[in-house]
Amino acid sequence: MGVSFYTRFASMWMVALLIVTLCLMGRVHFSALNSFVIAGFVLLIMLLYPVEVCVGSIRTLKPNLTMGEARLVETLEGISFVDEYAGGFPKVFNTRVMVSIGGFIVPIVLAAITFFSMSERLPALVLFMIVFIASYTATELKPPLGLITPSWIALLALPIAYVLSASDPSGVMLVGGVMGIAAGLVAWVFSISPDEEGAAELNLGGYGSFMAMYTSVCLAVLTAVA
Repeated sequence: MGVSFYTRFASMWMVALLIVTLCLMGRVHFSALNSFVIAGFVLLIMLLYPVEVCVGSIRTLKPNLTMGEARLVETLEGISFVDEYAGGFPKVFNTRVMVSIGGFIVPIVLAAITFFSMSERLPALVLFMIVFIASYTATELKPPLGLITPSWIALLALPIAYVLSASDPSGVMLVGGVMGIAAGLVAWVFSISPDEEGAAELNLGGYGSFMAMYTSVCLAVLTAVA
């Protein structure tokens, strides 16, 4: 993995530790949830980010790359696919659909708990639909890397959350942002055709989409700092 990956990962940990510190100081007043619960979830996101489970597989076409080009992509991007690229059917990926526990499951659980703790749920549902459409539209399948969701989706959700709810923008931001991005990724997986060029893995909440999910959580919590 390149230096840029470790730099980004260190930056994400710095933000996580800042949020945990604010929570322990009692500075975070987030929806109906205790600040210690928020701190625990943020730590779980970072600690469990590397943990992935395979939930299925689909067939996609392999991009026309040489082994040298495939190894270069693997080295630069820090994703493993050269072995499968070299083996099996010469023109087909057995694309694994991977789910990151920290980057996908934990944020969704946090968003679900927040949703059922909220007194006003309609603004969160409206933002969910907006972010879902934006996420599905902006996400791209980039062979051989996988699904790439831009981080600016989370930034888009922030001002809309304030417009929709003056009383609980942080809760609306978390539920709408996280659930909308997650739904966009799932919809993308089901829309991929076997005739499309793909990747060895499609990672939900991991490579390509973790930053969007993580940014949604962090912005939502930071808006609750008082």
